[in-house]
Amino acid sequence: MTLPSPGVAQVAASGDAAEGRKATPDAGVRPAETAGEGVPTEARLGISWFDLDGKRSSPALEISVRPGLELPLGVRPQAGAMGNGDGGFYLYGGLTRVFELGAGIRVSPSLSAGLYQQGESLDLGSRLEFRSGLLVDRAVWREHRLGIFLYHLSNAGLASRNPGVEVLGLGYGIRW
Repeated sequence: MTLPSPGVAQVAASGDAAEGRKATPDAGVRPAETAGEGVPTEARLGISWFDLDGKRSSPALEISVRPGLELPLGVRPQAGAMGNGDGGFYLYGGLTRVFELGAGIRVSPSLSAGLYQQGESLDLGSRLEFRSGLLVDRAVWREHRLGIFLYHLSNAGLASRNPGVEVLGLGYGIRW
C-alpha cells in the first residue's frame, strides 16, 4: 500500500505552524499578526497634571489597558482610570487607533466616555464626561514604551456648566 505524499500546502502549513505562522487556503502563508491575530494587549501607567490652566490644578495617576482585540479599520478598545490629588476620579472606556510612524514611534488618537467623581477637585458640570486625547510614544526596549499624552475632558455641553479640563502626562506602557 502506497501512502500519498503530502502536498506543498500541507508541508508549508506544518512547517509554518511551528514558527507561529498561519496557512490560509486563499492567501498562502502569512505571519499571524498580519492575519488579524496576535494583536498585543497593552497596559499603561502614567503620571499627569490635571487642569493645565490652573483653576484647580493637581497631580494625577493614570492606568489604562488596551485588550488584544482589533476592530474594523484598526480601531481598538481601551479602558482606564484617572485619580487626581484633589480626590477627583474618572473611569472610562472608549476606542483608540494606533498609527506606526517608524523608528518605534507611534501616534494614538482616542475617544472615550466615562463617569467623573469630583471629590474636592474641579467641578466639570456633569458625572458623564467625554475624553478626547492623543498619545505619542516610542519603543525603548522590546515591548516597553515611553510616551507623552494630552487629553481634553468635558461633558460636551450636556450640562449648563462645562468648563472642560486639559491633562498632560508621561506614561509607560508594556505589551504582551
